[in-house]
Amino acid sequence: MSQFHLKPPGHQGTVNHGALSAKLPAGRRGSIQIPIMKEISILFFVSSLSIAIISCGFPDGSISIKHSQYDHYYEMTAKFNPERTTRVDKYLDQELAAGSMSFVKTEIDGNITLDDKTTFYIKKSPGYLNIKFDKEKNSEQAYAKIKSVLEGINELVR
Repeated sequence: MSQFHLKPPGHQGTVNHGALSAKLPAGRRGSIQIPIMKEISILFFVSSLSIAIISCGFPDGSISIKHSQYDHYYEMTAKFNPERTTRVDKYLDQELAAGSMSFVKTEIDGNITLDDKTTFYIKKSPGYLNIKFDKEKNSEQAYAKIKSVLEGINELVR
């Protein structure tokens, strides 16, 4: 901690130390302690917290999967380690894609209609997948297939 001593009583003093300065009224004796260590501690804490948040976003084992069942639609949202995205993409290709369609290395935000006329909304990016399936616009067979595929993703992202 830096410590500055002032002039004797009765003199008005100014202490300059680089960019730091302090002005005390005449007659005040003692020292000014600049809280440099406090500033360094805060900077260190903020830096450490930022690094922790960035590096621990979704490490191995840290996932979030939510399946929601409603009267008119079924939805699944998964947040997972981005390193597992290729595995999920290939699984979706195997189970749903046909012909020239592929989920591998794509970012999607829109409605998709498969060759069998199954339609659903999908939002997909590395480490994230959201699918909303409208039960009224699709057959029971299509619903069973999509639900099975989405439940299979649970094991792939773990």
